[in-house]
Amino acid sequence: MAIDVIIADDHPTIVAGVVCILRSVKAIRITGTANNSDELVKLLETMPCDVLVSDYMMPNGTLGDGFEMFSWLRRRYPDLRIVAFTVIDSPAIARQLTQIGVRACINKSVDPSYLIAAIRTACTDDASFSRRAICR
Repeated sequence: MAIDVIIADDHPTIVAGVVCILRSVKAIRITGTANNSDELVKLLETMPCDVLVSDYMMPNGTLGDGFEMFSWLRRRYPDLRIVAFTVIDSPAIARQLTQIGVRACINKSVDPSYLIAAIRTACTDDASFSRRAICR
C-alpha cells in the first residue's frame, strides 16, 4: 500500500527535486504539490494525503507560515502526519513543532534518505525519529 504524500514549498526547484526523489520510491505516491498555504489547504480538502512534507517558511498564503501554519494544520487536520522540511537549523523550533504533533523536522541539507525515512516513519507511532533526525 502506497503512502500518499503532498509536497508544499514556495520554491519550485525544491518541489521538483523532492518529487523526483520520491517518485523513485515505490511505496510513496505524490498526490499533489503546493506553493503556499492557500494551495495546500485546497489540496488537503480534495486529495488523499497520509503525509504532508512542508517547508517551514512558506510565505504568500493567508495562513501565514511557520509555527502558525503548522499549528492551524494540526487543529484542522488532527490525523494528518506532517514532516517539516526546512533550511532552519533550530532545535528549539523542532521541539515546538514536535510538541504540537509534527512527526519530524528534516533539514534540507541532509541526505534525501532522511526525508524518505521520515515519511515512512511518520506513518508509524515511532516518535523517536523526529528527535534523532532533526536539523542534523
